[in-house]
Amino acid sequence: MPEISLRSAAADWDAVLDRLGVDWGERAVILGPGADAIAERFLLAGSPPLVASGDTVAVLGGEPPDDDIARATPRSVPLAAGEADVVLAVHAWDGPPTLSAVVSEARRLVRPGGSVMLAELDVAALEASTARQYPMVALRLVAPDAAAALAASCLSRSLLEIELVRAGFAAVGSERVDLTRGGFASRADHAAAVTAGLWRGTATLPADVRERLGAVALALGDGGAVVDCEPWVLVRGFRRP
Repeated sequence: MPEISLRSAAADWDAVLDRLGVDWGERAVILGPGADAIAERFLLAGSPPLVASGDTVAVLGGEPPDDDIARATPRSVPLAAGEADVVLAVHAWDGPPTLSAVVSEARRLVRPGGSVMLAELDVAALEASTARQYPMVALRLVAPDAAAALAASCLSRSLLEIELVRAGFAAVGSERVDLTRGGFASRADHAAAVTAGLWRGTATLPADVRERLGAVALALGDGGAVVDCEPWVLVRGFRRP
C-alpha cells in the first residue's frame, strides 16, 4: 500500500485548523502517519506542550499517558475517555473496517462538545483536475498502476462523513483543503524531486519510470518557482453533549 505521510505537508495544518476556529489552548490528540510533524505545527500555533509522541499518535496538553505511547495505535490510545478537546485523524486507516475502529476510538477520547476531524487525500479531486493544478495527476498517465494503488488506499469524503454520522457526531460537515507537498526554487528543482520520489506512491517505482515522471514535471511550465500541492478533504463533527 502506498505510504500516506504528512511530514512534508505538515506546515499547512496550523493555517487550515486556524481557519476552522480550532482553539490552540485545548488538549489535542493527533492520529495517523506523521502525527509528530503535525504536532510541531500545533506547538508553533500556541497549543499546550507535547506530552507524548509515537509513530502514529501524538498528545498535546494534560498529563502524559500511563502507558508507553510508542505502543499506541490510532485504534488504541492510552488515555482515559473524554480527555481530549480535539482529535485529528489523518489517513489513520487502511480501509473501511479500520476507519470504523479509528472513529470509535476518537469518539471515546473526545469530551462531549469536543470535535473530531478526519482527513484524507482527495482522490476524486485529483481525478477531476489537470497536472498543471496538481502535478501528481501525471502519475496516472505515466504509472497508472501506481496511481490506482494510491487511489485504492484512500477513502471517499462521503464514507468519512457517513462514519462520523453513524458514530453519533453532530453538525458533520466537510471542506477541501490544499496541502503543500513541497516548494521549489525552479522547475528543474521540482523535476529532480519528482524523479527522487516526491509524489506519493512513487518512491519505490523503477528509476526509469521516475525519470519519465520527472520529465513530465519539467514540461509542465516555465522555469520559475513551483509549489507542489495536493488536495485533501477534511470532515469534521462534534460529539453531542
